[in-house]
Amino acid sequence: FLLQLGVLNRKRDWKESQPGTPFEVKTPLLDKFLESLPFHLTEAQNKALAEILRDLQKPQPMSRLLQGDVGSGKTVVATAALLLSAANGCQGAFMAPTEILAEQHFSTLCRLFSGICQVESEDNLYRFHGILSRPLTVGLLIGDVRQLKKGEIHRQLEQGEIDIAIGTHALIQKGVE
Repeated sequence: FLLQLGVLNRKRDWKESQPGTPFEVKTPLLDKFLESLPFHLTEAQNKALAEILRDLQKPQPMSRLLQGDVGSGKTVVATAALLLSAANGCQGAFMAPTEILAEQHFSTLCRLFSGICQVESEDNLYRFHGILSRPLTVGLLIGDVRQLKKGEIHRQLEQGEIDIAIGTHALIQKGVE
């Protein structure tokens, strides 16, 4: 009990000491994205998304774990939150435990976004025109990326040119800003 109280106290202190960036929920953008999906969100997915959107509007950082069975729709809920992050001028990261899973998520997000706009692509980088007032850029950063391309992705991340970075632990390695 005392250990749990200590953990909760540290979490509260962390949340209160961290600056947060409240997001404006761009309902037309989210509606456009959700309507472009080849399926309707389930009640549980809608509930999870609503809770995440509520958290993102607060001036404190969000600390949330989205969990569910394989195929339960976690990726589409996370994608909607990442889209909102980009619409608010922030970068987002989607980290997967393996390169194969990161590549699958990259492919899935790109397929979901391509349903509502024009696509321009190059190695490990997709730009979507027509979602935001500027191109939405999604990049893939995994250990298997050639060193030259990796350096270019690092530069684009640091410059804020990539809105959504998908990858493995390579996203949190030294040199990634």
